[in-house]
Amino acid sequence: MSRRAVTIELSGEERHQLESFARQRRTAQGLARRARIVVAAAEGLENKTIGQRLGAELNTVSKWRRRFAERRIEDCMTSLGRGRRVRSVTMRSPRWFA
Repeated sequence: MSRRAVTIELSGEERHQLESFARQRRTAQGLARRARIVVAAAEGLENKTIGQRLGAELNTVSKWRRRFAERRIEDCMTSLGRGRRVRSVTMRSPRWFA
């Protein structure tokens, strides 16, 4: 027995922003892919169809559909992911000043 996919309804502003993310050349590819998944979900496509069109795993499509429904655009589309973190730089005085 399969579960029913979460229905996504976008406001005009959300749709515009997501389509912008998907189009821009300087957008991180992960963010662009998430935006394409959410827009396709809002168009009423099934997860399987979205995955086939975008070359994404079914689990990935399901995850981003669900996360967007829960958190909307602010939290979902601005996450940094698991990439490299920026370390803080600490200033040390040179040895000759010690």
